Amino acid sequence: MKNIQLGYALPQQWLSKARIQKVSVFINAENLLTFSRYKDFDPESILDQTTLYTYPMLKTFNGGINVTF
Repeated sequence: MKNIQLGYALPQQWLSKARIQKVSVFINAENLLTFSRYKDFDPESILDQTTLYTYPMLKTFNGGINVTF
């Protein structure tokens, strides 16, 4: 799984009292899972030609809130 994003928009009835039009919450993950026949090797990893070391792809998680007044 290279990139996945999950989001949720809060129901309008919850927001009407606070005079907010829209609120959505999301979380995003990059390089979450790698499916490969090779054990301990990522086929998309970065390989340096001078040292022949492999550096693993970083897993990144982030999230946020979008609010519209």
